[in-house]
Amino acid sequence: MGCCNRVTLPSLQALKIVLSAQFIPGTTDSVLVSMMILGLVFMLMTFAVFIVYGLLSGSFSDYIVKSKKASAVMQRIFATSFSALGLKLAFSDQV
Repeated sequence: MGCCNRVTLPSLQALKIVLSAQFIPGTTDSVLVSMMILGLVFMLMTFAVFIVYGLLSGSFSDYIVKSKKASAVMQRIFATSFSALGLKLAFSDQV
């Protein structure tokens, strides 16, 4: 589902079209072919970035799960942040 969300995200597609147009030379024979090639390059680069992001997040997750010390630190961070949010909510003036 996340993959389909990224592909169909309108802002990402608009960004691709807007930024790709400036890289097409004015003397090109077929603007459509140039846009298709640039779109393909953009999609491949985006795919590569998401692959690297997934691998790094997976290795970080493995480190956190396997390390008792890192896991304890993360639990303390989450507990502190939730406590701070609870205190903020408790002392807010809104009903």
